Amino acid sequence: LRRVIVILNPMAGGKKARKVYDDIVERMLAQAGLTVSVVETEHAGHGIEVGRKIDVGLYDAVVAMGGDGVISEVCNGLLLKSNGRTDNGQVLPIGIIPVGSGNGLAASILKSAGEPVEPVSATLSLLRARTERLDMGVVSQHGQVTGYSILSLATGLVADIDIGADAYRWLGT
Repeated sequence: LRRVIVILNPMAGGKKARKVYDDIVERMLAQAGLTVSVVETEHAGHGIEVGRKIDVGLYDAVVAMGGDGVISEVCNGLLLKSNGRTDNGQVLPIGIIPVGSGNGLAASILKSAGEPVEPVSATLSLLRARTERLDMGVVSQHGQVTGYSILSLATGLVADIDIGADAYRWLGT
């Protein structure tokens, strides 16, 4: 890896994501000699817009920094744009640095590698260029792809419970 773009959700982790980037992640990436571009998301859904606009030929990897929401948005933007492939057909790796209140995907990946779920371990995994292929679900209506499911896909009661649970995040995990 030489060139990465970090899409950072500044609201993640109780608005601590930018501080974690500045204090930890930025230094680690700089010490590794990477050229880094940073884009902060500005509103819900902005990660999709950013993902769609990324010139995949300019980067060796995309890094989503936040929780499950930003990784889902970035993946959807990239896949809806170019099926996540560079101009020469290679799949662009997507890294995750967990700083959100929900880090389910990062936890699944890091724990399966025997790593703790925290920004330093995730950044080290990124620097080691450790990759793992993941299955994704395709969401379509009337034959038109409308999105992708990265971690889970739920409808009905399960989806309602998940959405309703957000109001109780202040209680902790």
